[in-house]
Amino acid sequence: MEGDIYCDRIHKLVAPIRCNENIEMLDFGLQWLNEQYKGDWVALDASGNYLGAGYVDELGRPPGFQSGHHLAVVNGFWLAADMYGSEFTGWERWNVAKFPVGPSGSSTASGFWPNWCAIPRGSANPEAAFAWLDYLVVDGMRTWFGQVPDIPTNRLAPTDLFPQSVADQRGDEFATDITQFFKAQLDDAAPMWTCPVQNYMHDQLYTAISSVMLKEATPKEALTMAQEATQAELDSVLAG
Repeated sequence: MEGDIYCDRIHKLVAPIRCNENIEMLDFGLQWLNEQYKGDWVALDASGNYLGAGYVDELGRPPGFQSGHHLAVVNGFWLAADMYGSEFTGWERWNVAKFPVGPSGSSTASGFWPNWCAIPRGSANPEAAFAWLDYLVVDGMRTWFGQVPDIPTNRLAPTDLFPQSVADQRGDEFATDITQFFKAQLDDAAPMWTCPVQNYMHDQLYTAISSVMLKEATPKEALTMAQEATQAELDSVLAG
């Protein structure tokens, strides 16, 4: 019975790929590409690291957000500290906000996913290894969070964590406020890594986006193909 409930939930996770909201989002992206770059995706990619999500890209180009070419960037809490590691220009007028609600939406959304800790099978000292991992995700989290802010998922982790690396750049008040913001995001967040074919689904979504921006398919056509491919892969995994 528990397995049946799990499988039913997994099937529902795949269903929204081809929803009207995703079609609207790709339509909007395509409209922006047409307006700003005359529909030329290659020209956009060559113009700079505007898709680099706050980090230097594989070509060594500085991040588009820190260089002042991005209005916003989508990333996790850790970027608040990493922000200053990539040719940062010195400006400080950046902050965080919830996702806006689209034309047909009703509420904002977010997501979170755990970083799994594991030891290799056959390790010579498994008890010591597990004790080290227990330290990392509980007591050691205070040191980790101070340099790399990211809300821990372990229930035994301290609740008064403070991102010192952010405070060093923006002051204690900003560091405290941004920590509270990301803690509150849990109220709007859906847990990730819950589907056995999630990586496959992501690949299909990236393929769909590329095909739309390269004018190889309409948003509805591309998302339909992503939906069908992911559902088939999921059905195969569940059947096996």
